This record gives sequence, structure tokens and C-alpha cells, in this order.
Amino acid sequence: MLALVSIAVLATGCSDDVEGSYDADTRASFLEACTEDDADPALRGVCECTYETMVDEVPFERFVEIEAELAAEGELAPELAPEVVAILDDCIDEVSREQG
Repeated sequence: MLALVSIAVLATGCSDDVEGSYDADTRASFLEACTEDDADPALRGVCECTYETMVDEVPFERFVEIEAELAAEGELAPELAPEVVAILDDCIDEVSREQG
């Protein structure tokens, strides 16, 4: 799952707009990359939760930094973005409780 979120962060393509903010395009790109056209509602739920929580908790400038780290490394190592790992874990737990 971390790989999907890594791809989603990279696919948002927001690094050209460091002064920007989260917007509808960022959300759409993130969710499209995260779900990879998978119709699984649980996956979609985790991706939506992850994005919404990042908007609430991760400043856009940090989101851009994470994207740059991902682009440089080719993958998102947990130590590079512990906040993303924590958000993802919480969202997986939340969606699992809702599904179960």
C-alpha cells in the first residue's frame, strides 16, 4: 500500500508549484494514481482517507518535499516521510473498522 501512495504522491506533479496549495487537480491526480483504476472500495477508501488527512495535517510545502524525495529515490522510504506512513496506517485501520 505504501507503494501506491508513493506513486500517488509522485503522480500529482505539484513540484512546479511550490507556492501552491492542495486543490481539486491535486486530489484527482492523487486518487487516480493511488487507486490505479482499482474498483475495490476499501482501497479507494484508504486513498481518500490518506489524501484528506494529508490535506489536514501535512502542509503543502511538505507534500512537495515528499514528492521531491520520492522522485529522487524512486520510492518512498518510511524514514523519509514518517508522517505519510503514520497517516496511511491510521487510514488502513479506519477503513478496516468500517468494512469489518
